[in-house]
Amino acid sequence: MKIWPYEAFVYCWTDLDTDKLYVGSHKGNIDDGYVCSSKPMMEQYVKRPHRFIRQIVAKGLFADVRKLEEIILKSVDAKNDDQFYNQHNNDGKFVLLGHTEESRKKISEGNKGKKRPDLVKRNRLGHSAETRKRISENHRRLSGKDNPNTGRYEYEGAYYYGYKELQKATGLSRYRYIKNYLNVK
Repeated sequence: MKIWPYEAFVYCWTDLDTDKLYVGSHKGNIDDGYVCSSKPMMEQYVKRPHRFIRQIVAKGLFADVRKLEEIILKSVDAKNDDQFYNQHNNDGKFVLLGHTEESRKKISEGNKGKKRPDLVKRNRLGHSAETRKRISENHRRLSGKDNPNTGRYEYEGAYYYGYKELQKATGLSRYRYIKNYLNVK
């Protein structure tokens, strides 16, 4: 069993007809089908996908990958170069960890005077606190090895019941991707 040892990657698409490039990053697996977020490039890619090739520049942690993408884009000034599909150099358009001070202020101003749905006593389905507690207890009782529908997974010689248990015990992130690499026992 093999687990992919990275959470994100930097890639570069080359348009074989025009020699234009697109540099980007993506949080996920290199085989998950992701192409890019550029509308101009996607318009061309959809028309002639066989005329584009992708190279993986680097793999690693998401924050590191995003920083590398920014360094590459700024070093070539991609947004101002006709040889690139990129329309920005990650210069303030994306923030790696949370919102900027300016965006937090805008969000705060926009939310003033609005009712807060998280303060409503009942959830969207109309369940009372007592009903939600009963549902939660039933869910806990039937999770893991007590649930006959839970899959059993082996990782490095140990067995785990369900993806969440595996994630907690091993520290592997994004348990929904783990299932691509595990065999159900």
